[in-house]
Formats: sequence, C-alpha cells, structure tokens
Amino acid sequence: MSKTSLFTVCLSVIVASGTVGPTSVRGAEPAGKRLAELRATFANDPRVKEAKAAITAADTAIEKKISGDPAIAEARRAERAARGDVAKAEQAAADASPQVQSQRRALEAARARASELELQRRVEETKAEHLRQQARGRADLRELWSKANTHAHSPEAAKADPRLAQAVKKLQEANAALEKKKKELIKDLPEARASEQARKEFNEAVKASAALKDAEAARRAIEEKVAADGIVAAQAAKLKAAADAQASHRKTIEEIEMRIRDASEDAVAKDARVKDAAKAAEEARARVGRTIEERLAAERKARQAARTAWQAKLEAVMAESPEAKALMNEMQSLEAKLKQVRTQIGELRRE
Repeated sequence: MSKTSLFTVCLSVIVASGTVGPTSVRGAEPAGKRLAELRATFANDPRVKEAKAAITAADTAIEKKISGDPAIAEARRAERAARGDVAKAEQAAADASPQVQSQRRALEAARARASELELQRRVEETKAEHLRQQARGRADLRELWSKANTHAHSPEAAKADPRLAQAVKKLQEANAALEKKKKELIKDLPEARASEQARKEFNEAVKASAALKDAEAARRAIEEKVAADGIVAAQAAKLKAAADAQASHRKTIEEIEMRIRDASEDAVAKDARVKDAAKAAEEARARVGRTIEERLAAERKARQAARTAWQAKLEAVMAESPEAKALMNEMQSLEAKLKQVRTQIGELRRE
C-alpha cells in the first residue's frame, strides 16, 4: 500500500487507538493529498521518466514472451483441448440421458405445434381483416364515410368553412411564390416568412375547422360500428383466442426447455467421464500457470527491478524538494504509528 493511500484506509483505526491526536488527523489528509500532487509533478522529471521507460520496456518484453514462447503456446493449446474435451463429455452425458431424450422429443413436438398455432393465428387474422373491410362497406356507413373522407385540402372542407378555404388558398399562393424563388437560389426571402406565416394560419384553421372535427368523429364512429358488428366481433374473438393459445404454448415450450437444462445438468453432474475431463482441464490450466511462471521468471524479475529503481528515483527526486521531504517524513511517521496500532489490535485478538 502506498503512503498516500495508507492514511485514508486506516484513519479511523488510528484515531480510535489514541495514537494520533485530532489535530494530526485533520492535517494528515491534506498532507497526503499534497504529497500525491507532488508525486504526479515529479513523475514528469526526465530522470524519473527514464526509469519509468525501463518498466514499460520490461512489460513489453513480458508480453512478447507470453505471445511467442513455444512452451507457453503448447500449454495453452493443451488447455483449450482439455476444455473442449469437457464440453464433449458434457454433451455426451446429456445425449445419453433418457430424461433428456424424452424432453427433447417433447420439445420437438411442441415446436411443431407452435408452427400450427402460428398458421392458425395468421388465418384468423386474415379472416378478421377481410370481415372488417366488408363491414366498412355497409350501406348504413356511407354517410359517415362521406364525412370521414373530408380532409384539410378537400373542396368539401373549404366549402363548409370559409376561413379554412381562405387559409388553403393563401398557403398555396405563398408556397408557389417560395418555390419560384427557391429555384433562383435566393436566401432569406420575404416569401419564406410569408410561407411560414401562412402555414401557421393554416394549421390553426385546421384545428378550428368544424368540418374536420366532424370527419374525425365520423372515422371513430365507423371503427366503433365495425367493431360492434356481430360477425366482425366473433372473428375478433377467434383471433384473440388464437393469439392467447400461441402465448400459452410459448410458455409450455419454455418449461420443456427448462426441464431439458435441468435433466442435462443432472446427467452431467453424475457422469464419471465429465469429472475426469474436468479434472484434466484443471490440471491443464494449472500447467499453463506454472509454465508462464517458469518461462517468465527472468522477465518478471527484471520488471520488479525496474519498478524498484523507478520508485527509488522518484523518491530521490522528491527528496530534493523540502516540502516533499517534510511530507514524506510525516507520512512515514503515520505509517509507523499505524504499524503499532496493528500490532496492538493483533495482540487483543489473540487474547
């Protein structure tokens, strides 16, 4: 643990022990923060950066050795093969289980039934749409359809609402003028502002138009009457029943799949071949670790030496600063007191 983080982790223990007084406690955290700032500053010193470069070079050497060493590569191939053997043994154990085989047959049948239910739902959906279209053409809905087909730009709407008619005409004229100017590639035109204003007036007129409100009401009335039609309603019920049957069957398939997983796990757990393969895979994994440890011993030793040299160089450069040196001494004093507290706590626990 670094000196700067040591205080933060164990502050409460030191205070409780009475080894450090409240004044020291209040001053130590800012001191630790300032020391960290100084460390970051001195880390950019050329002498420290040179030592840091040695660490980077050592890390690169380790990565290169790991990726290119034949012994490590062979150990990893063996581990991958062992893991593959585990997967094969698990698959074989599941395949040989009577419970798994039974549930797989049930799943196959359930999926076939799911296809039948999907086809049935589509048939009912097609019938429902056909009947809705037929119901929309009923003679008693003709007057409603006449109103429902009224839209903002239709002659019927303009005839029924002078304000809307005027707004449509104004919008058309403004848009025509704007399009003419656009072709001339002229920007910031008065016609553009006029078009925007005309569009605003048109939208307000649409919102206020009684004819258009009647048209929307007519469209709603048509849908309500169509939905209330006996034949349409009966077909809608059939469509809902088909969809519900699909949803229920999906749950059945999920339950069968869960039973297959449970049965497979049970078969795998009891199979001796799986246990043997798993043991071999664990040994292969351990071999990879040992091989890396053996083959990288020199490189890791070099990296540790580089880190030690970097730390020594950083501390030496910091020691040239009176402020940093004083802060380091302060933190070392706190570390010594913390060590004393740990010893005391250990003794209490042993009692």
